Amino acid sequence: MNNEIEYKKEVEIIQKFVNLQESYPIIEDTQTDYESVKAWIKEIMNQGYSPSMLDEMMTYTINLINTKRYEEAGQLILVSSATQEDAPTYLLARELYKGVIFKSNYTASFGIFVSLAQSGHSQAICDLARFYQLGIYVKQNKKYAIKLYKLSMDRGVARAKIQYDKLTKSSFSFF
Repeated sequence: MNNEIEYKKEVEIIQKFVNLQESYPIIEDTQTDYESVKAWIKEIMNQGYSPSMLDEMMTYTINLINTKRYEEAGQLILVSSATQEDAPTYLLARELYKGVIFKSNYTASFGIFVSLAQSGHSQAICDLARFYQLGIYVKQNKKYAIKLYKLSMDRGVARAKIQYDKLTKSSFSFF
């Protein structure tokens, strides 16, 4: 018996994908129709998707990024983000921040991180702290960054501890 919950089919996935493409343009967009993207859209539309299927697609997408296959990775990020699940939405926010796959968009990235952080996404809380630490898109606020890093650190995010330690050590001095 499969204990995994199957999600409902997403029949509007194509329109959501198109809308996301318009909102978040891929930098090197050759309009290539990738088989992986077509198959993923078909799967979501016809059979639906499960958390493990989404995890597998995120792993595949990250491998594409690591091998610099940015256009295909970008399309898969957008299709996966159209499901409105946290993992692909988080990846979209990170890529919008980096500006390698998608045109850099701090406003959208910040908004997505805020939304995910409000729902308790530990990695997003850490990334949001970075915005405040460096004053990206928001007024720099190291005290608030420390608070966010601490929250993320307490939820098990190792990179948050590194940043927390750096900020708290540099915040205190004898002179």
